[in-house]
Amino acid sequence: MRAAAARQAPSGWRRLASAPVLAAAGALAALALVAIVNWPSGPAPATEPNSSAPIPTPTLTPGAPSPLPSPTAQARGPYSWFSFNWLREGDHVEGPQNPTGPLHLMIRAGIDTRVTVDVERLADSPVPPVEEGAAPFASAADGSLVYGFTSTDGAELREVTIADGTDTAVLALRAAVPWAALDRAAGRVYLVRFGLAERQYEGIWEASIADGTARRLLAPSAGISPSAVIRLYLTPTRDRLVALECEPLRPCLVRVWEIAGDRAGVEVGDIPFDDVYGLTDTEIIIGTRRVNLETGSVSETGACGRAVVILTAADPVLVYEADRPASSRCDGAAYRLVALDLSTGRRRLAWSSADPGADPTARLLVPDDGLGLFLPPSTIALSPEGSPPPRGVFLIPVETGP
Repeated sequence: MRAAAARQAPSGWRRLASAPVLAAAGALAALALVAIVNWPSGPAPATEPNSSAPIPTPTLTPGAPSPLPSPTAQARGPYSWFSFNWLREGDHVEGPQNPTGPLHLMIRAGIDTRVTVDVERLADSPVPPVEEGAAPFASAADGSLVYGFTSTDGAELREVTIADGTDTAVLALRAAVPWAALDRAAGRVYLVRFGLAERQYEGIWEASIADGTARRLLAPSAGISPSAVIRLYLTPTRDRLVALECEPLRPCLVRVWEIAGDRAGVEVGDIPFDDVYGLTDTEIIIGTRRVNLETGSVSETGACGRAVVILTAADPVLVYEADRPASSRCDGAAYRLVALDLSTGRRRLAWSSADPGADPTARLLVPDDGLGLFLPPSTIALSPEGSPPPRGVFLIPVETGP
């Protein structure tokens, strides 16, 4: 390798928070979410919410049994996962950088503690460089992952099947693509698209996997620069596509495309920059905000630390950290998780490091730009110190009750 030093994989959220001029630095989303030098490594600390106002301690259901047992009663697997990292060879920790150095992509995926595939790929660095709307990426796609990179010839999207490591081409196009979401069952891939040469934002597109035909779904928003971080999310039923557009030092814009109705849906502005913790069919959770994808209304979750949305057999649940000593918005006591029923508003103590048999170092695993998790239904994943797979992960079943 020609690299004098490996740079950290870019998490759009970390990069956006750091400076308008984006360097390839950060971690893989809390969500929204991995260091290359010591690959794989644990997820980065969660981004503090923008507001410094304290969140009132939520009222927990008195005397209610915990919906999550201690780690001694773990959920059954299997689960699968992937980690994604990239660096640009020729970069240096100090001194001048080589903006045209080749891109080095690294993907590791597996089932439980078994690594099923290691993918390494070199690609020509694009001009303008990756900091201008062309950073490599990987996103989850139903038992597989779609990853992409932009080179001098345009963007290439590929899919890796986690079960057997099959790496197949999905799409190639003359554009810069910093993010995509794959719906293999529907034969479609959704794209964030920038011009290859001038890097002007061209909006959100849909392309056919079968023949590559493409059409634009959402026109480009005003004021979006190549420094923006734009992410795409599909709701669990694949009825809606959600785009989150975030410019440095500005609030984010949520835009919805109604796939079932083949039309544009609501747009919601003035959303503070934060991590994405998951979606239901009608909501996206961004930091402490619940954004309704049907009405555009915004409400608060009252959560403290990092969180993850779990789709149980009954109702969607937001499991969040209620105690994080490093956070000014959390109690700072023994590490606890609280389960918020997103349908009823009911809260219960979900898990505590003080539970009998619990690992006091266990932390909630939250997928982000560098870590993808495919868990069994109604489960969350914890690991010692939040270390990513394949090391030390255990699953806890999430239940809801009256």
